[in-house]
Amino acid sequence: MILKKNFTAFTAMLVLSCFIIISCAGDSDKAPETRAAADRAETAKPSAEITEDTYVEITAKQMYWSAKMMELHEDASQAEAMRAVAEFNEKMNTLFEDHGVTEDAYNEYSDKLKENFESYSSVFSRVTARVEELAEEK
Repeated sequence: MILKKNFTAFTAMLVLSCFIIISCAGDSDKAPETRAAADRAETAKPSAEITEDTYVEITAKQMYWSAKMMELHEDASQAEAMRAVAEFNEKMNTLFEDHGVTEDAYNEYSDKLKENFESYSSVFSRVTARVEELAEEK
């Protein structure tokens, strides 16, 4: 069981890292922000209002969806993979919107959390447990 938990966490982190790299690689070609995205950013809460529970939920879903997407599109063509990344990004935008936060606020909270290893370690344990719950639900 310990091996399985560590493998799940490692796999989730690897997948998350891959998607961050893939998402950032296309930023120079990114189209201008849409009005809906601008509206979301205007109505979102500042990072000071992001709670640990919100951070755990967003991070866990991000990791779970990333792993599922990698699993489903393992042998996909580049075009299919790009569509999957676009769908993933839309799900993430909706998730941020549902929680009333911006991606920048989430990233800022994450950076601050990482300044204290003990806190980050504790929160990441909660994230891992939530990812496992999500996997069992499906």
